[in-house]
Amino acid sequence: MNWTNVKRIFNREIRDQLRDRRTLFTTLILPLMMYPILGLLMLQVAQFVSETSSKVQVIGRDSIAELPELFVDGKFTSTHASAEAKLLDLEFSHGNEHSTAELVYEHAKDLVDADEFDAVIVFPADMQAYILALRQEVMTARENDAAAVEDVEQVGGGRKSNDAVLLQGPRIVFNSVDDKSKIAYKRITNVLESWQSSIKQTLFQAGNIPLKIADPITIVDRDTAPVESRNAAIWASIIPMMLLMWTLSGAFYPAVDLCAGEKERGTLETLLCGPAKRLEIVAGKLLTIMTFSFFTSLFNLISIAFTGVFLIGRMMPEGSPLQERLGTVPGWSILWSLVVLVPLVAMFSALALSAATFARSSKEGQYYMMPLLILCMPLMMISMIPSVELDLGTSLIPVAGAALLLRNLIESQFSVAIRFALPVVASSLFCCYLALRWATAQFNSESVLFRESEKWDVKLWLLQLLKTPRIAPTAGMAICFALFVLILRFFANFVAPDATNWSGFLLNNSVALILTVGVPAILAAVFLTTNLWDTLNIRSVSLPVLVIALLLPFSLQPIISWFGVVIAEIYPISPSMLAGLEGLEKMFDAAPWWWMLLAMAAVPAVFEELAFRGFMLSGLRSETKDWTAIFITAAFFGITHGILQQSLNAGMIGVLLGYVAVRTNSIIPTIIIHFLHNGLVVVLSKFSASQEWLQTLQVEYAEIGAIYSPLVTVVATIVTLALLFALHRLTVVQPSLTDTA
Repeated sequence: MNWTNVKRIFNREIRDQLRDRRTLFTTLILPLMMYPILGLLMLQVAQFVSETSSKVQVIGRDSIAELPELFVDGKFTSTHASAEAKLLDLEFSHGNEHSTAELVYEHAKDLVDADEFDAVIVFPADMQAYILALRQEVMTARENDAAAVEDVEQVGGGRKSNDAVLLQGPRIVFNSVDDKSKIAYKRITNVLESWQSSIKQTLFQAGNIPLKIADPITIVDRDTAPVESRNAAIWASIIPMMLLMWTLSGAFYPAVDLCAGEKERGTLETLLCGPAKRLEIVAGKLLTIMTFSFFTSLFNLISIAFTGVFLIGRMMPEGSPLQERLGTVPGWSILWSLVVLVPLVAMFSALALSAATFARSSKEGQYYMMPLLILCMPLMMISMIPSVELDLGTSLIPVAGAALLLRNLIESQFSVAIRFALPVVASSLFCCYLALRWATAQFNSESVLFRESEKWDVKLWLLQLLKTPRIAPTAGMAICFALFVLILRFFANFVAPDATNWSGFLLNNSVALILTVGVPAILAAVFLTTNLWDTLNIRSVSLPVLVIALLLPFSLQPIISWFGVVIAEIYPISPSMLAGLEGLEKMFDAAPWWWMLLAMAAVPAVFEELAFRGFMLSGLRSETKDWTAIFITAAFFGITHGILQQSLNAGMIGVLLGYVAVRTNSIIPTIIIHFLHNGLVVVLSKFSASQEWLQTLQVEYAEIGAIYSPLVTVVATIVTLALLFALHRLTVVQPSLTDTA
């Protein structure tokens, strides 16, 4: 790569982007204007926000006349009333002595439903009698006497039902859907809790019993977190998401303008005619997009910091709880987070560049950016979930690991951040590399670079697909098919009835797999292509290849078991999932082995191979490189399995199956491998406990049970590599159907 050419292209693109009003507005002006304006608007709006009073009716005030004072001059007493309680407008009603409790509560409900009152407090008629009787018992029985307590419970009608217990305390009638009613309920609750404490104190003082008996233990917490970390808690949940959002948004407009915009202006041809290589052009554009993406994040961060400091100082009184929680903006921690942001800027810029290169116009480029934003949004929001921590597993997830790392840096948890910074950076750079490869491939494709924007008629497109089927499916058909299968599998989980026994579970699983995976693959091959057998890769193979396919699952078994150990260490299985798996294991213990073999081995082997190593792999190979097609197919194959741990395991097996399918140009060996692999799992789960010779080859592992010993695994690895080498020597990769057309 000639870095002089990269520098020239970089300078050219920077100069052009500095003349683009949209890019300058998004990068510089918008961040510096938006947050101060929002802060000023919040200040102005706060002046018009007033706390309204809550209208409350009190029924049965006379029934608590001899209890500690609760009301004075039509208000709650200052002893129990907080600042919010002063906003309660009380209206008293004596009620009807001859009415039952049910009628009183029904009347209160009608008052709230009719919006005459925000809430109603009902003091039962026998509440005072109950408390006074309890007080008398405390005075006469200072020791813990069960009989005395039993006598006290008989006071107030002599009933022990739930209704009687409820009548012993005040009841608040409110509407949880109405905001004003909810506010009134909260205010009333705070007052009554304080009044309850005074009643308890009076009772115990009457019997000369220490008040500590009512609260025998006191919970004292001591927060060991540094003050700066505690103050940064709120900032740590908000800033990472906003930084990532603006990093992606900052790459948005430059990427669209540098690629799709150049196509529209007709300047791309001139650039391609220059001495710079395609990779150098891509590198220059990538550096330009990274520059604007980084400065967009930086300016947004600066604006947030200054606006936050201003709002904390102006809107929150000194010493208020919210001010103590917010503290000061963690300046140095945020500066450290900018360093971590660099590889993430590279990843987002490369992804935006790839999507924009594929677009025919600026309008189409904007449409392509939306799916990217939607996919990244849940991963960005993970920093706002307290229960998700930064560990080896989460650090390897793109975007999510960066969000958690930024959160730890802002919270000043540098020990955790340093430990997992390398995996976060590595995963981000790997995604950047893949996106850069894709963008370079787009620049090397003249059909992508020089195609013009076109109108698309859905009806005509569908008619063309059905009337003029292709020799092989396209890559677009393969991706659409995979997405369609994922959607079908998702809805099948909801439609399928819950199985209560092994036969129902196995039947539901088999039928769902056939209808959502196998049948769509066969129908797509029939209606969209001219040759069913070639599209699905159903071809005969030689006898040595069949022998290798028969032997591979046995040598792979120890390797896959240890791969499961690695996955369990990185992504531990949750206790709830373990409980569900234990229930399935108990269900499967009662199932006949041949039933299990049919449903868990034969059906998936046939129909999943028809879909993934058949239709999908054929479509991807027609327009992409073989290894690209293998990895994409394996990724979708893993995702369809649902559970993360199982998806990773299935993805690794999918890579091997894809390689075998490409080398042999047939799915017959992959069906055999798939069937035997699943069948071995079924057979071993059924009979391994009774086979002493098998137990000598295994060791115990705490997380997933018995696995093969390291020696057996090493030997199995050598045998597997030898079998794959033999397969490689015995086969020759055939070109795709499109290449032979």
